[in-house]
Amino acid sequence: MSLYIVKADITNRDVDAIVCTANTNLHLGGLIGKKIIAKAGKIILTELNQIGHCDVGNSVITRGYGLKARNVIHTVGPIYQDGQHGEPDLLEKAYLSALKLAVKYNLETIEFPLISSGTYKYPNKEAAEIAIKTITKFLKNNELTVGLVIYSDKTFDECIDLFKPFKCYIGEGFVHQVEQYEYERERRLEMCHPRGPRDYECNGVPEDGIVKIKKRPTRIITGSADSLVAPADNFNSKLFYYLNQCGKSNPQVYKKAGIDRKLFSKIISHKDYVPKKITVICLIIGMELDIDDAEDLMAAAGYLFSGSILFDFIIKNFIEDENYNVFEINDVLYKNNQPLIC
Repeated sequence: MSLYIVKADITNRDVDAIVCTANTNLHLGGLIGKKIIAKAGKIILTELNQIGHCDVGNSVITRGYGLKARNVIHTVGPIYQDGQHGEPDLLEKAYLSALKLAVKYNLETIEFPLISSGTYKYPNKEAAEIAIKTITKFLKNNELTVGLVIYSDKTFDECIDLFKPFKCYIGEGFVHQVEQYEYERERRLEMCHPRGPRDYECNGVPEDGIVKIKKRPTRIITGSADSLVAPADNFNSKLFYYLNQCGKSNPQVYKKAGIDRKLFSKIISHKDYVPKKITVICLIIGMELDIDDAEDLMAAAGYLFSGSILFDFIIKNFIEDENYNVFEINDVLYKNNQPLIC
């Protein structure tokens, strides 16, 4: 369960459902509506005409027809006047109604535009704040992967401060990640020191501020010829070993890890592919590995937990405590101005 931001054309997205703003008569307007009609075909209008009506703050669902998205959720957002006529509550209600439809129909991925911005004149930054607040709150209790899709450069730049805590992407296939938000292997973050000015919610920092890495004991595998064998040093082999050991299904792992299904498929399908460090950490959280196994998988990818990097120390602290609650981890990371995970 995760929220990500992507700069793209929502009508080109290959997900379970995209969201489109409609009026109460379920007429599709604006740029997105026109593109949906052009790509899905007028048959989508026939289905909407059969439904007939939808109140402000509510949503209905149709098939995607000619779109890459399998479904379209049509939500009726409020027309912005001055923010004093219940617009924030109605906008929140519109997001929730669409999210609840996605859960009702067992969808796994849903992507939103900024509802009510554009034609309905809702200020972009205020609309983005409500979207992020509503979606993140909903995801605390629901298994769903949600994207917020921004089309224009102007809107993306205007809301960029709100997007910093989340994974941000540019392009239709998540090909180009926004570099300033990506946790690069070479990036050195703030030094972790117990006498420093930052007050963060982690315990167990040694006096020298360095977390020492314990040497792993040799793993001995016993059992019949059909049982698992010791993994090779290759990251792909290690990952398969721990996926089999963790007792979770692949969907359970990548959903908890907040990893897109396509990226997960790429990771397990390409023998020599090594993901970025933050992706490996997300997989560790998704599989709920203990610290020894976590360090083993990190090493297979060519990474380690550095005692001098605050992000690494926080993550390692949670793993050592066997606390894999993504929201608690992200809360501590956020309070310390660190990149969020999952």
